[in-house]
Amino acid sequence: MSEVHQAARAVLLLRDALDVDTGQRASFLDRECAGDAELRAELDALLSRATAHSSAFDEPVLALAGRLMEGEAQAREGDMIGAFRIVALLGEGGMGTVYRAERIGADFTQTVALKIIRSSAPNALLRDRFRRERAILASLDHPGIASFIDGGVTEPGELWFAMTLIDGESITHYAEQKQLDVPQRLQLLALVCDAVAAAHRKLVVHRDIKPSNIIVDASGNPHLLDFGIAKLLDETGGDATLTDARAMTPHYAAPEQIRGETVTTATDVYALGVVLFELMTGRRPFGAGTVTPFHVQRAVLEESRPSLVEAAKTIVPSDNHLAVAHSEAWSKHLRGDLEHIVERAMAREPGRRYGSATALAEDIRRHLGGHPIRARPDTLGYRAQKFIQRNRVGVVLATAAVSALLAITAVSITQARRAERESQRANVAAASARSESTRANEAAEIARLERDAARDESQRQDALREHFVAVLSRASELGESITPAQLTALVTDPHLLGAYKDPDLQRALDLAVIDFFLVRGDFPRVLTLLDALEPRLRNAPRRYRAMAAADRAFAAVRVGNLELADASINSAETDMSAEQRNGGGLGARLEMLRGQLQRARGELPAAAVTARRSAALATAATDISEFERGAILGSAAVALLQLGDLDAAAQFAGQADQVWSDAGVTANASMRNVATVRTNALFLRGELLAAVAGMASINADTSTTESLPSRAARDITQAKALALLDRRAEAITLVDSAVAHMCDAVGSESLDCLRVRLSSIDTLYIAGQSARARSELAAIQPAIAAHQPLLAAGNSFAALLDFLLTPDDATLKRVITVATDTAKAGALPRRNAVRTLLVLAETVDARGKPVYAETLARTAIDIAGDEITGDGMDPSLLALWSARLTQPASPAPAPALAHLIAALGDTHPWVTAHRMR
Repeated sequence: MSEVHQAARAVLLLRDALDVDTGQRASFLDRECAGDAELRAELDALLSRATAHSSAFDEPVLALAGRLMEGEAQAREGDMIGAFRIVALLGEGGMGTVYRAERIGADFTQTVALKIIRSSAPNALLRDRFRRERAILASLDHPGIASFIDGGVTEPGELWFAMTLIDGESITHYAEQKQLDVPQRLQLLALVCDAVAAAHRKLVVHRDIKPSNIIVDASGNPHLLDFGIAKLLDETGGDATLTDARAMTPHYAAPEQIRGETVTTATDVYALGVVLFELMTGRRPFGAGTVTPFHVQRAVLEESRPSLVEAAKTIVPSDNHLAVAHSEAWSKHLRGDLEHIVERAMAREPGRRYGSATALAEDIRRHLGGHPIRARPDTLGYRAQKFIQRNRVGVVLATAAVSALLAITAVSITQARRAERESQRANVAAASARSESTRANEAAEIARLERDAARDESQRQDALREHFVAVLSRASELGESITPAQLTALVTDPHLLGAYKDPDLQRALDLAVIDFFLVRGDFPRVLTLLDALEPRLRNAPRRYRAMAAADRAFAAVRVGNLELADASINSAETDMSAEQRNGGGLGARLEMLRGQLQRARGELPAAAVTARRSAALATAATDISEFERGAILGSAAVALLQLGDLDAAAQFAGQADQVWSDAGVTANASMRNVATVRTNALFLRGELLAAVAGMASINADTSTTESLPSRAARDITQAKALALLDRRAEAITLVDSAVAHMCDAVGSESLDCLRVRLSSIDTLYIAGQSARARSELAAIQPAIAAHQPLLAAGNSFAALLDFLLTPDDATLKRVITVATDTAKAGALPRRNAVRTLLVLAETVDARGKPVYAETLARTAIDIAGDEITGDGMDPSLLALWSARLTQPASPAPAPALAHLIAALGDTHPWVTAHRMR
């Protein structure tokens, strides 16, 4: 090690030593110097000088650090690191030093940012952290994230990687130099939120978001840098979770990060809030003028954050453009919504922050568009203020009508519903020329319906409470050995249900019991109970008939009676009461059911449109709880996931989470469904290790219960993932259990049971049990013959099983034909067809049939085109096979191999095969 390098390392270790408590410094120095007496002596001398001053970072030490770094840069200029030649020093990062470097080829020159770990002999923890940084960067593909190019280890043992060099300025300097106004700064930060959200979707938390890690290029596009302390969310236990607690920047660190608690995506949301605060005010929220990390951290944990306006007033006029711009007009932007957005993003408790970076970006954009934001209460005054800002002329005309409605709707069920009604009537009044008396009559009718609904709901809750108290009382008489089946029988015991004189109350209780079985997933029982209730519904008010028809449609879809489902949806739409139509909740639910029906029929484009429409209706509905609103959004996420629109599915899942978070809804079964959407998206993207870890985490959460069908469906996917990971015994055990649970719950002839039995064939053949898979397919073929989508899937399985059991030119041709036809059906069928071909290629290649394998792989590449992207198993295999087909004499491309390792693990047979090419 050169003297310059030795001195530079001493100065950098000094910075870390000053952060360590005085009583622990000796052991820290012993560990870091590792017997290097010369380094220890130099460090002791520097430490003595530093502690002699009141500030931990006095000017002489800083000057020495600067001189040493300059000397280090000069000493390394011209050095070759991998294929790159160091040109100049760019700066010092959280774990190492960054240089400008070049790779010069015969006909190109590539300039990169090259990062080198600062220690020439890093300890095991640093090596592990740095390798993780390289792997994470390789897995991230987003225009707002600096791209990984190459990496390795030098002969002296230095770890390094090269990534895209972003020429530009930090986001705060850029905003200052370009004199951006408030909207321009907000638009810039919203783009940063998009990039952070993309990393979060890959289960990566940045953990050190700050202006110097956000570089804006000459075109005004921000780029996230330095994932040196990022941590995969699904890592639990072991060294992977024991990352250095000091690997953060205190000014931007969240309270839980400072306290050494669990780091989550909410940690990044907090840091984004700090960056937003600084962009708006020109200063950081905590520790202004403070030098030592300890005092900054204490300020973050203990001090109150100044408001944006207060902070902006502290800028010295000569400091920057913000001080000049902070006239009353500028400060006006900082009040109200922006203050609420910052407050939500920087909440001390992670659970009170935005549920995702996407949610923060959405609120920023809602604010920019003049729409109500999610971060503040939806009061009537606030909604009216936003409405007036967007519709000034129309509101002047509507003032009288709105005033009348304020008085008339004073008896509505809740303040929230009243505010929503008033907002809707304001829009109607602004667009309509109907008479004042007509509007008043309509409002009076709405108020009457709402009073009736309030009365019905109150009576229904009383009846339900009495009924379930009776159920529990009778259950206690049966002793501690009561079974779930006995408890279920008590729920529908006619002697316990009793009879109410009020027929509406009796019907409400009957429908509530039916809802119990819907949630439980006992759909045949639901249909039986509805048939028994039918005579009492013929003369019932329309709202009860509509509710019953919706329940019938839901159950009918699940058991595969699509004609009954279609008729029931139409019946529910016909029978909806005026109050139900105005509220919108039942309409949203019916659209959700229509989408499920369309998917069951194979009408995929229409199903995608319907899923989005159901989400829009749920968002606008005024007569549903926030729990149900989130559940319908979650259902839209499930639908779009099944249709192959993974990004849209993630978007709606995030919206569902946000609705629940805003309303304080905590544990519920629908949250499991939304979490399952995320893990299923990982599975479809081919990030199998992450998917399995996510599913295990969901299963380990005992805070909520879920229906057997929901659990069985997730287990089926997990079993497929385990089979692809070559964990065959686990996969077979899990898939057998999932099929048994699903079919026991919904009936052996139901559509859900047939679907999981068909899906199990996937797991069986991947796990090497092709003969058993063929037997299972033969057993269900008569039942699926009546369901075209299932029949088509069954024919596809038959073709691939024939090929696996009797591989020849004829069976190969049939597999390719079926896969090509399947891929034409949509995004998800294309993704599944490509994966099937790749799995078959790997399987037959391992059996010594390379010609067949290459034919299958070539077909997969042709079908995939540009549609299968990312860093998961499928894109990696496509890249590896493409290289094998076009450059058979060359080794496997390192980036694709690294991505495959990240998806499947280092010891997977497919990884080994491609590594040995």
